[in-house]
Amino acid sequence: VPLAPRRVLDTRGGAPITSAGVDLSPYVPIGTMSAAITITVLDPSGTGSLVAYPDGTASSQFGVTMTYLAHRTVTGSDLLTLSDSSTAVLRLTRAAHVLIDLSGYFTSRSTTTATGSYHPITGRRIMDTRSGLGGRVLGPGRSDDLTVVGANVPGTGVTAVALNLIEVAA
Repeated sequence: VPLAPRRVLDTRGGAPITSAGVDLSPYVPIGTMSAAITITVLDPSGTGSLVAYPDGTASSQFGVTMTYLAHRTVTGSDLLTLSDSSTAVLRLTRAAHVLIDLSGYFTSRSTTTATGSYHPITGRRIMDTRSGLGGRVLGPGRSDDLTVVGANVPGTGVTAVALNLIEVAA
């Protein structure tokens, strides 16, 4: 369900954080499966990472992951899996301010394969150009193809996938 973008978290009114709860229940129906979000990490105290995952889970297997450099702003968009109460948890390895903007959500928790349904899978690295996993080292102006079928993605019936793309310094 698309929404006009709405800021649902802004920590700039206080001290930088290393963790936070995110309650999307005022903005999406209870039981919403996932939310389309944009996360911005502002002025982190050091190089680190952020993970966001459903509240009440011991694992970030369906989590959103971002990396950041000290004192640099970074923004990324992803689909965040939510708990049954439409909440999630943020964890940062270095203190920073965080903004989260909500732009849509998926309501169904169905396990069917109906057209248009979102089906989260266990996160898995399918390309790492540093080691040659699934691709080659890229330079300026270069590109490579990425095969997602077979990486927990069925060979038929899939029209889109959600990916995390992380750039690291050479």
